Amino acid sequence: MVINNNLKKLFLILICNIILSTTSFAKEKREPLTLEDINKLGEIPILKKLPEDMYENLKSCKPYNERFTSCESRKAGKIVGETFRRKGGYAEKFPGKMMEAMAYYEILYLSSFYKNRKYIEKFKKNFDKKGYPNKRHKSIRSLIKMNDGREKMRSALGMTLDTSTEEAINRFWTLGEFLGLGTPKKLGKLDKDLNERKRLLQKYKSTVSKLSEKIQEEKDKKLDSN
Repeated sequence: MVINNNLKKLFLILICNIILSTTSFAKEKREPLTLEDINKLGEIPILKKLPEDMYENLKSCKPYNERFTSCESRKAGKIVGETFRRKGGYAEKFPGKMMEAMAYYEILYLSSFYKNRKYIEKFKKNFDKKGYPNKRHKSIRSLIKMNDGREKMRSALGMTLDTSTEEAINRFWTLGEFLGLGTPKKLGKLDKDLNERKRLLQKYKSTVSKLSEKIQEEKDKKLDSN
């Protein structure tokens, strides 16, 4: 399967927009936190199957349990940080690596969630106390920003925060292989995995097609307004 250059460029635009929106450090007005903000953070899942290469990288951290330690945070954070900060046209040359970094962002988020779980529980217990939601809650606010970035990354591929973490990771990874290699890498037993990947790739093509139409519509609107 040969990857069309226009397809790569389209995803490059998408990736750059996501990175810019999730790494913005613009000062924002601090609003009181709500239970809705907290509930949107989700729950910590137990992962059962990660892409083979990701699992090999995280294997020493023992990722298949309910705990996400500094081990996962350190390894995932290194990949996410180094990949998102690269310049010199890195995203255009290696769009697949950018997608894989988005998969690792899911792990990084879970590590931060696990680290701050006590603050989250404390907030839920004290929410009704006068003035409590107005406090700084720096760790929770930081986690909420991470989750906002996670939501944007997912929505770009037709996923929501209700999509399971495991499914989101595997979708990002599959698309990363599609963009980076031209064909998805074989994982495990061929029959079941390849059929599933074919289904996912068809879904990605549909998403890209809709995204392309949307970009064209925006261009047309700008032309009409001039």
